[in-house]
Amino acid sequence: NSTCNGGNSPFRNTSNRSSSSNVNGLAKRMHIVSKRAALASKRKLWDTNDAVDNAAQSAVDVWESSYHSCRSFLINSYGSAKHIYTATKDGVQKVEHHLLVPVRDVIVLPAFAGVEHTVNHTVGFLQSEEARGMASNTFELIKQTPFIGEQLLAPVILNTVQVLQRTYNIIQYPIPSRRSVRYTVDGIMEGTKYLIASSWREIYFYTKLVDASITRTLSHTQWRVLGSGPYSSLNEEHKAGVIDHLCERYFSTPSIIARYELSCHIKCQNLKLYQNLVVSGLLLERGGNLTKNDTWLSREPEYMNTKEDILLMATDTSTSMSTSSGQNKESALSPLWFYLPKKNNGERLEGAVWNCLAKHDCAVIESSFQLSLQRDDDDDDDDDD
Repeated sequence: NSTCNGGNSPFRNTSNRSSSSNVNGLAKRMHIVSKRAALASKRKLWDTNDAVDNAAQSAVDVWESSYHSCRSFLINSYGSAKHIYTATKDGVQKVEHHLLVPVRDVIVLPAFAGVEHTVNHTVGFLQSEEARGMASNTFELIKQTPFIGEQLLAPVILNTVQVLQRTYNIIQYPIPSRRSVRYTVDGIMEGTKYLIASSWREIYFYTKLVDASITRTLSHTQWRVLGSGPYSSLNEEHKAGVIDHLCERYFSTPSIIARYELSCHIKCQNLKLYQNLVVSGLLLERGGNLTKNDTWLSREPEYMNTKEDILLMATDTSTSMSTSSGQNKESALSPLWFYLPKKNNGERLEGAVWNCLAKHDCAVIESSFQLSLQRDDDDDDDDDD
């Protein structure tokens, strides 16, 4: 019972693993389905204009159908009204009853003639300049109506007339063909896509530019404030890229002094990078024969284990010094001297580095320097006396 009901039941662990696997599988399927839906939408809406062409052609077909329906209705209504009027007039004219002839000649036929005359004069009047002037005067009178004339009635009438005029002008336009509709829609869509793509490229470029500026500013701040670069916050892939770049830079430096200065600079500015690059032995291993004399790259350089001072080199005029093996060796202190290349006018060359002089030149300069120091000491003693 304790096994079945307890928290350490193997059945519960199995059910937990199965539920987690089901959740992961469902999430994976949802990701696949959403990706396929996005790709399908892109192929239908962006890669081709068929959907928009079909929608535009359907709209044109609906407009054409509505136009022909309205036109047929108006023509049929006009034809029916004209037919009824003509049939009625003909029927009246054929009346020959002796009691109805006076009514026909005196009342009915003059009424028909008056209606025709009124319609003709009305159509001619509506197309004349007098009708336009009367409409303008009427519109001015409506605007002078108190309270609602200029604020309500005049705008409503004006907008209604404009809508009717535009509708009449649109009705007079010819219905475009399928080919012209496709060409027009394709041109509009291609222009829109080009505008969107260009805008996206510009936005992406300036976003990357701003991001690079912010990253550079934060990196400089980190170097100045914290004394270390962003190396420790990078992932392993980016760290490997930084190490590869520094290795190439180190190996491309021809001067041994410049390589030593570079390693010291890395150690001073970023200790974590120095440990992964130098202390781990990676730089020495990759350098091979190029870095075999760069003793500062070794974990335990030879000069740390030697029992003699490397600055004590044998000379002919040196003093006697006993070594650890009990032998006497002529040795003397020989510091290193460097020179900086300059132009003939004394200006420093761009990119010039300090170069070490030869051993003979170092010995000559050192002896001259020691003599100058001795002379200064003698002069000081004379002044004290």
